[in-house]
Amino acid sequence: MKKIAYILKRFTRRILKIILYFLVIIVYRPKKVGEKNIPKEGSYILCANHVHALDAVALVLTLKREVIFIAKKELFSNPIFHWLGYNFDVIAVKRGTADVEAMKLSLKALKQGKLLGLFPEGTRNGMAKGAKLHNGAVSMALKTNTKIIPIGIQGNFKPFRKIKFNIGMPMDFSEYVSRQKDKETLDMLTKTVMDEVIKLTNEKI
Repeated sequence: MKKIAYILKRFTRRILKIILYFLVIIVYRPKKVGEKNIPKEGSYILCANHVHALDAVALVLTLKREVIFIAKKELFSNPIFHWLGYNFDVIAVKRGTADVEAMKLSLKALKQGKLLGLFPEGTRNGMAKGAKLHNGAVSMALKTNTKIIPIGIQGNFKPFRKIKFNIGMPMDFSEYVSRQKDKETLDMLTKTVMDEVIKLTNEKI
């Protein structure tokens, strides 16, 4: 039964991705710059600025590789999102808590060589000054010795206005693995990642 459910999910995901991909192409005309910076194989953490409810959806649909995104659990109360989340393996996380189950699923995905996407801001504020950043991405990167790929999302997701994904080079923090429990180190590396995301967001492409 598990194998049948898995095959059905993969088939459903493929059909959904084809249909929704063309909708995104028509409505938002996405432009990708630097997708070659995402290797064809291996685990990486994608960190982007969170500007709209659809930015994760657009990334999942337009990037060549499959991405597993982390999303707040409240979204799963919506039946449609719950169904889409299931088919696209979205990981639900309880905001404001140390969600052990979400962390386990995220680490498992990375150990399986997958792409994991998340927004260190936690909420949609477009990298506003003073935004509270979360160390989850860096913490997972150090625990699994995984590189982080920063992405700057440009655009406001208004219909028929182009959105752009500016994808940066992988960031290697392997030299800090031994300091993965040091909060100052985590804060410093998180700021380093977000500074790069901001640079990519503001860069003219």
